[in-house]
Amino acid sequence: NECETGVHDCDPLAMCHDNEQSFTCECPAGFVDRSPTSSPVPEDQHADCRDLEEGYTCECRDGYVDRSPNLASQPGRVCSAPEVCPSNHECSSAAVCEPLGGMKYQCSCIQGYVDQSPSGQKGRVCVRNNACRDPKLNSCSRNAICYDEMRGYRCECKRGFIDRSPDPMHRGRVCEQPPPPAEPPIHPCQDPERNDCHPAGTCRATGAQSYTCECLAGYADRSPDPRSKPGRLCVLTEPVCLDPEQNDCHAAAICSEVNGPEKYTCRCRDGYTDESPDPLRRPGRVCKGMVNECLDRSLNDCHTSAICKDLPNGYTCQCPINSKDQSPDPRKPGRLCSMQVNECANPSLNSCSAFADCLIWRTGTGASVDK
Repeated sequence: NECETGVHDCDPLAMCHDNEQSFTCECPAGFVDRSPTSSPVPEDQHADCRDLEEGYTCECRDGYVDRSPNLASQPGRVCSAPEVCPSNHECSSAAVCEPLGGMKYQCSCIQGYVDQSPSGQKGRVCVRNNACRDPKLNSCSRNAICYDEMRGYRCECKRGFIDRSPDPMHRGRVCEQPPPPAEPPIHPCQDPERNDCHPAGTCRATGAQSYTCECLAGYADRSPDPRSKPGRLCVLTEPVCLDPEQNDCHAAAICSEVNGPEKYTCRCRDGYTDESPDPLRRPGRVCKGMVNECLDRSLNDCHTSAICKDLPNGYTCQCPINSKDQSPDPRKPGRLCSMQVNECANPSLNSCSAFADCLIWRTGTGASVDK
C-alpha cells in the first residue's frame, strides 16, 4: 500500500488513493492539477477561464459561438465567430438570408410575400401578396373592408353592418345589414281617420294613444256628450263681441271671445280703471277714465307750496322739506304748509346775550331760547 507507506510521488497537497494496481493522486478542491503527465484540454483564445470549487470551466466570449466537440462537459474549448451571409448577398429585402458556411447562403421570402425569383434562385425577388386587391384571394364579405397585413389580411364589417361570421377568429366574413328600426306608432291626432274630432275642432293629445277635442273660437260645442267627449260637433255662432246686445262690456273695454259658457270676456282699456261690481269674475263692465288731478289746480286742494302726487284713485299732497304740515285733517296732508323760521340765525329774532349759545327749541309753532 503505497499511500500508507509513503512510497508515492503525490503532491504534498494532493490526496493519495490506493488501488489494486498502484495508486492515484487527486488535487483537492480549489487547486488546479499541473502535473506533467496530465493532459488538460486547452482553452480557446476567444474564451474566458473561470475557476470553480472543483477545477475550472471555459466560456466563449460575447460575439463568438461555442463549437467545442464536447460542449456539455468541456465548453469553451473551440470558439468561433458566428457565420453570417456575405455583405454582397442577392437576397431580397423581403427575404431572410441563411448562411451555409463559407460564402454559401440561401434566401427565403418572409411570410406575406410571394417568391417570384427565377428558377433555382429562391428569395431573390419577393413580391408582397396583397390579397385585398383581388377578391378571389380573400374571403372578406362584400360589406366588409379588407386590410392587408404582413401576415395575410383581416376583414372588418363596414359601419352600420353587423358581424355574423361563424368563426370569431376570422371576422368580417359575414356582414349583415341590421333590420330597419320600427316606426313609432302614429298618434290619433296625427291621422284624421283615427280621431272623431269635428272639422271645426282641434285634437289635443292627452296620452300615448288618447286625445280630446276642443271647438275653435267662434264655434259652440253641440256634442251629444260634451262632458266626456267634447268637440265632436261644433256649430258656428255669431260673434258676440260685434253685437253690443249680446255682451255687457263697457264702451271703454275690450271684448274677447272665448270658448266656454261665458263665450266672451271684458277688459278695461289702458288709461281706465275697472270699477265693475265684480272685477275678479266679471271685469270690464264699468270702466272709469283715469284723471290726473295734479295737472289741474282746480281739481286738487294741495297747499301752494306742497307737492301733488297723482294716484290711481285720486291724489295726495306732501309739504316740502323745511316746512311744517299744519293741515287740520291728518288724513289729508299737505293742505296747509308753513315755513320753519330759524330764530337763532337772525339776532333780531332772539334775545340771547352775545355771550350765550342760541338753541332752537321746537314747541308747536313757536321757538324758545335757552340761555
